[in-house]
Amino acid sequence: MEYLNSTGEPKKYRVSDSHETSGYLWKTVKNGMVVTDIDDSQAIALGLSRLGKPDELENVETVSSEEYVSKLLSVRGVGHKTADDIMILYPTFDDLKSGISSGDDLPLRDDVVIKLKKMRW
Repeated sequence: MEYLNSTGEPKKYRVSDSHETSGYLWKTVKNGMVVTDIDDSQAIALGLSRLGKPDELENVETVSSEEYVSKLLSVRGVGHKTADDIMILYPTFDDLKSGISSGDDLPLRDDVVIKLKKMRW
């Protein structure tokens, strides 16, 4: 999938490199640049726009990233750092809702997990 950086500022992302012993490389996507070698979750977390025909886009996110952050910040005990951690684990709001409803253990603080499960979204 192709992603466009239309955020107005350069963004850095990490990709695996099979030729190096460290295993990872950092790349920069300048504003207006299209990138293809990035994971979907990384692209969404960086705020990159997905390119493609409308019929190629199988799951269009219905909640914008700003709304997602504001919903997370509305939960008492969730600050900006915790919201960022949640968005890395669950890049879209639908991913978070399915993670909560699945009943699996969420890799977050217990008090945050309890409050997220009590929320009516």
